[in-house]
Amino acid sequence: WQQLSSRLPVYSGVNYIRWGRKSCPSTAKLIYKGQMVGKEYRSVGGGTNYLCLPDDPQYDLQDPGPGHHIFLRGTRYRGFSDSIINRRVPCVACETNERVNRIMIPAKASCPTSDWTLEYNGFIMSQAEHDGQGDTDLFRDAHYATSYVCVDSDPETLGDYVPHNEGSLIYLVGADCSGRGALKGCPPYKQGPALPCVVCTK
Repeated sequence: WQQLSSRLPVYSGVNYIRWGRKSCPSTAKLIYKGQMVGKEYRSVGGGTNYLCLPDDPQYDLQDPGPGHHIFLRGTRYRGFSDSIINRRVPCVACETNERVNRIMIPAKASCPTSDWTLEYNGFIMSQAEHDGQGDTDLFRDAHYATSYVCVDSDPETLGDYVPHNEGSLIYLVGADCSGRGALKGCPPYKQGPALPCVVCTK
């Protein structure tokens, strides 16, 4: 058994989505390129997570419809720098065969110890809250829950500018240090600044 098992290939590795970029870091290999998508921000139904939709879809299976479909929409940056606001978000699926553990740590910009490998760092982003206030129709509309994702700190776009307030959107996330629901630990947490994040493997 020992001789046989020594001849078997060893499968290991870990994969992750790099949000906001068109290529994987030098520490990983590309699985596929795509675009970040989600449901329309006012839609009650549908999933709560974002997806990295491949650039080369396959429609090989027979459509089980006809019927009502939930539609995915391209996700756009909001609340980021003016150079990328309202532009669509790219993404890539990456893998590394040398490491088997992966973690995304919110409120950190570096890996916890030297035995972890930095894949990328960025900022936590998600859907906007609905506060019933604001100067634009965007904040008077309902916003529904989505997942939190770590978007690369040096984000790229898919180029096209979409000016209307529709579709899937992502905003920067900050800590709340005021009010009855405030975080414990203010300071060191601060009211307002965007929370960083880091993706590490080992």
